[in-house]
Amino acid sequence: RSNQYVAFFWISFAMVLFLNLLVWLYLDRVENEFRLELRERLVDINQVLSRLIVETNDNMDISLIVPGDRQSIPYLYYSQLLETIRQNSKLQSILLVSPQGEILASSPQQIGNQKISSLAESADFEKAARGVFVVSKISRFAGEQFISAFAPIRNLEGFISAVLIIEAKANFFTVLGSL
Repeated sequence: RSNQYVAFFWISFAMVLFLNLLVWLYLDRVENEFRLELRERLVDINQVLSRLIVETNDNMDISLIVPGDRQSIPYLYYSQLLETIRQNSKLQSILLVSPQGEILASSPQQIGNQKISSLAESADFEKAARGVFVVSKISRFAGEQFISAFAPIRNLEGFISAVLIIEAKANFFTVLGSL
């Protein structure tokens, strides 16, 4: 009889381990699907925003923004545009950064108080400054998870005049991690 209990215990234990493995694999797959979907959405948003900025700047060329000048009409125009887009898209932040890394305009505006963006030191920024759309890996900052997308902004001659950076929170990955 004791052999039956031992066998039952080990069979039950193996079943529990097997079920836990299946749940873990499922959650891992869900997390990967979320990550891919978020990346695709950020690329789409960034491409649309960069196209919108290029098409709506007939009179407000990005090259007219002088880094650090917070009173010029081009700066105010782009700051308002970025703020509207950020609020409507529920993004964490949007930055318009020169190819040299200087912040031209941002939303929220507190980010613009820095002269150079810390994101401009990343390899993703360098790729975008060379003309490639890039989505970063998920990173942690102050206990929260973020993902960033970088899009080159080209002027009428085809040269890259700025890099558009958008950041979105990825808090649902914390929920998945706790599961």
